[in-house]
Amino acid sequence: MRRRLALLLVLIALGGGLAAWQWRDTRRFAAAEAVCAAASERRFNDAVSLGAGLSANDAAGFAALDCRCIAHLATGELDRCLADLEPALAAGMTPSADVARVAAVAWFERGNAAAAAVVARRAAAEDPGDADLFELELVSRSAVEDAGLVLAELDRRARGPDAPEKERRVVALTYLRRGEIERCLDVLGEVPPTGAGADHWHELRSGCLARLHRFDEVRALWSAWQTRGGDAATARVRPVLDEAAATTTPSAELVERLGQVYSELERLPDRELQESLAERYARYLGATKRVEEATAVVQRARALGLKISLSESDLRVDAATPAGATGRLQVVVRGAPAGARLRVSPAPGLRFDAPYTETPLAGTPPSVTVVRALDSVPVRVVAVDDAGNAIASGAGWPSTSGNLLELAAGTPVVPAVAPGPTPMSADGRRRLFVVIPDGGDWRLAGYLLARGELPVLRGLLDRGWRAVLDSTPAYTAAAMRSLVWPAPVREVGVLSVVNELGDEIGGLASVGKNPFAGLALLLPPGNSTFDVLGAGELVAANMLFTHGDVRAGRHAEKVGPRGARGTVALGPPFRRLTPDEIARWPALSGHDGYVETIAGELRALQQIVEARDIDVLLLRLEPLDILSHTELGGVSAGRQDDGAGLLYDTYRLIDHELGRAAAALDADDTLVVMSDHGAKNGLEHDANALFVMVGPGVPHGDAPGRPALAGAPRVFAAVLGVDTDWPDSGVAPWLTSEARR
Repeated sequence: MRRRLALLLVLIALGGGLAAWQWRDTRRFAAAEAVCAAASERRFNDAVSLGAGLSANDAAGFAALDCRCIAHLATGELDRCLADLEPALAAGMTPSADVARVAAVAWFERGNAAAAAVVARRAAAEDPGDADLFELELVSRSAVEDAGLVLAELDRRARGPDAPEKERRVVALTYLRRGEIERCLDVLGEVPPTGAGADHWHELRSGCLARLHRFDEVRALWSAWQTRGGDAATARVRPVLDEAAATTTPSAELVERLGQVYSELERLPDRELQESLAERYARYLGATKRVEEATAVVQRARALGLKISLSESDLRVDAATPAGATGRLQVVVRGAPAGARLRVSPAPGLRFDAPYTETPLAGTPPSVTVVRALDSVPVRVVAVDDAGNAIASGAGWPSTSGNLLELAAGTPVVPAVAPGPTPMSADGRRRLFVVIPDGGDWRLAGYLLARGELPVLRGLLDRGWRAVLDSTPAYTAAAMRSLVWPAPVREVGVLSVVNELGDEIGGLASVGKNPFAGLALLLPPGNSTFDVLGAGELVAANMLFTHGDVRAGRHAEKVGPRGARGTVALGPPFRRLTPDEIARWPALSGHDGYVETIAGELRALQQIVEARDIDVLLLRLEPLDILSHTELGGVSAGRQDDGAGLLYDTYRLIDHELGRAAAALDADDTLVVMSDHGAKNGLEHDANALFVMVGPGVPHGDAPGRPALAGAPRVFAAVLGVDTDWPDSGVAPWLTSEARR
């Protein structure tokens, strides 16, 4: 926030962003003029003192307050400026555009979206061509009004003949964030603008087309851009990179095309584009086991001064680990107090949700030697004092020759208290809420649990039923297909056999796409989970975020009662964190896009639970998978981290927001937290997905073995008393629809 405010203040001070007020020859107007003159001449202290006796009860008084507000901002007194504006807004006044921008951003980031919406809306009406005010109005009003209605209203304004082109891009980007790709393309139009915004228009339209897999149009778009004078290297790279970004798994052919355009790296004029190309190519090389080539790409990028988030641990894959080899890791905890112990993550071959083992730290300095089979993931350790409080933690890699991980004991972290059962009484109505952190990993969650954190998840595990699900193939698209279409109608014949074969081929990392997917159009679709659950008196809502290869039905659609179709009334697609939240989880600062989306999705969950008009909700937190890919290497690099970092703070945020939603559940409601796959490293998913369920009649325990994720929809239906013939993989073997009646 400070950087944005500082930028606005520079614009105000250097650009002279003061309204030209015409004064009548009266004492009050003269006093107001003196305030504004002092501010204009940068005598900010004088402007503050001269305006002290004026109030916002007429145009002159408000003009003086507006000018004094600028003086407050110039001297770093944001709070005083806001305090001046509050009574003026209540009196119906509108601040100047520069002051309105500062006030709207400040109030929104402090959690007062209502005040931000008032000032942004009024200021945008006064300056209809100000695209920045337009964007502030869209964001702030969406937080306090029906976001769909606000977007529709501003969409109409953005299409006006005098509207700046940037406003259309703001609306299009909002549609893209909501997963409404066709509307994104519609508002952008097919004819590119002229001027400074042309490149941004091309990037946004290309991204939307790629999300729909209209790759021929993507290539034609950039070819036309080059014809109009665009950079030739960029025109060759962009189509391939956008296709790669819209594809969930890399095919061998796509990796080869990335390699071809990678030769353009140093000819690209855009540094961010260079970084995106190098990182994407390195990731895809690693994912297809071409580790040496991936390492060379990373080394070259760093030699060119490019920022690459990949680390050496990201490029570790199973193929690089000798079968059956064991290694040693000596963990030293300097400064550990007497009675300290070391908690060590489960060994390879054990259940992913197995508890950490504890071993006393001994010797001088205190240490433990861990002997483990070599694996493609590090050993995670937590040192605790005699009271069980974490004093140090991190990750290390055993090796055949022995490795050393040195930790330094710090201030003990007292374990967070797990919340108890929901206090709300039953209302006789069964509801089910399924939250799916994309890429949520048992091992990462287990590490924070071993540190005494994630109290909400700890409470769910202590009271509920858990399972380690087998999500094979470990791709979001495959998992969503299993959850949304648990029992597709099958046709016996050549078409169905070929199409199923294509699905198996598409599950291979080296292919990544069903080569016969087009044949699916000739096969009758099965009823979706939402169709079946919404066929009776229930209302089932889909918030699985369809895009790219993830075709999970229509996002934000609800079905029921009796098969009626409608749309979930969503709030804003993202929510900015409050200063208190940033102070609590500092690593989340500066990562607005992904973190704000997760925060917005979880706040929507809470609102839906509280509204009590939806009986079944499946919600996917899709940005967590992206953060896992980019951040997992940093927390697997073999050093002390004490649970700090963006990825871990994101898990903490999710846990906290789940607690807010869980508090609104009643004793008839069931909550499921599950993932679509895990996170092996920065390049690969893991087939072990988490699952935990709490609700009426749900016992405390765990499912034996690794039941297939495909059995989860049958559990959802049984919880709600709906009979189905969907696959039963043993996710909850004690549960049948008859037992729930």
